[in-house]
Amino acid sequence: MDVLTRFIIEVVIALGVSGITAYVITTVLRDLLVDLCGDLTRARFWARFTIIMLFLTPLMFVMFFGVSFDASYADHGVVKRALALSLFGVFCAFLCIAFQISKFIPEQSHVRYKEDELSQN
Repeated sequence: MDVLTRFIIEVVIALGVSGITAYVITTVLRDLLVDLCGDLTRARFWARFTIIMLFLTPLMFVMFFGVSFDASYADHGVVKRALALSLFGVFCAFLCIAFQISKFIPEQSHVRYKEDELSQN
């Protein structure tokens, strides 16, 4: 396989992993952000920002640390490395997003949820 094809495969893998992740989290994220922001406009902005970060982070990892230009790597090694870098990029993006969102979740909601759980039992 030539270098351009290997590079395109890396990019497609990164975008595919990001796309699946964004599809899975979009609805839940939007609901959470509306609850935290209190305004639909702000929630839409932060949801779009998050989705963009979920696409950019894996793509940057693949672009910076990909091996498509290294002729010594086998074709399956390129695919494996691209998938690993993409998943690591999604993990890093999620970690940052979760940290930021967790700072804005009020402590009272955790307490109330536990009390509701105990009263049901």
